[in-house]
Amino acid sequence: MKELLLFTNTSVFSVAVKAELQSVRELAITGLGVVHFPKLNTLISLQDLIAELLQITLLLIILPLHKDQLVGLIRSTNVALIIASVGISGPGFSWSSPDTR
Repeated sequence: MKELLLFTNTSVFSVAVKAELQSVRELAITGLGVVHFPKLNTLISLQDLIAELLQITLLLIILPLHKDQLVGLIRSTNVALIIASVGISGPGFSWSSPDTR
């Protein structure tokens, strides 16, 4: 978290983007600091942080190949969190096509 704050503060992003990134970080720290925290809240906080990491990555001025690699890693991490969340908040649901009979 300290590295994320340092990166945010030293970045060339606008003040508005920096404020948004810092607010998500602060909310995640608050949520994770509670002694008896719900697992679902932790997953939501982590997904918020991943979304912010994706936002930062998309704003970076780097080679497209490197950006694509970073985005791929972020997507993989998000998929892992989704898989880990199965059963935490209920059975969930899946989309299916309408019956065409």
